[in-house]
Amino acid sequence: MDLKELHTKTNQSRHPWEIARYKVTKALLKKIIKILENKGFNKFVINVGGDLYASYDQKIYIQNPFNPSKFLEKIMVQKGAVATSSPILRSWQQGDKNYHHLVDPTTNSTSLKWASCTFICDDIIDADIWAKIVILSNANVSIPLDNIKVYLIDYDLNLVELV
Repeated sequence: MDLKELHTKTNQSRHPWEIARYKVTKALLKKIIKILENKGFNKFVINVGGDLYASYDQKIYIQNPFNPSKFLEKIMVQKGAVATSSPILRSWQQGDKNYHHLVDPTTNSTSLKWASCTFICDDIIDADIWAKIVILSNANVSIPLDNIKVYLIDYDLNLVELV
């Protein structure tokens, strides 16, 4: 299965309005944050599809990627954005092979070392993009951002914090 087939299969598993909604969610979230801040709101938390922005220090829980009703760790997020990327929830089996929506574009591989990557930084779009880059690179990447936290979960549910 090549990259184009994987992309098609991933998008077929979601309703068209859901795909469109996902593409605009992050941009809309940034606009909502700006509006709330301009209106003088200084304490708010917005959670959109698992991506989160907190305008003040907030405790959050890192979800178990294999059992979403359970949590592995509670962490403190200082004002900023949180995004998590994982191959677990959007996956399917074809024949005897498992596939998921995270595909390394350089190799067309869906083999990943990590079950989940939670990325925390100042900007929600950066958090979302970097969570995917870190998990696709198997955490072998230099991140050119300040004030970040990265939490990785392996397939044995070990939590690793990158600093």
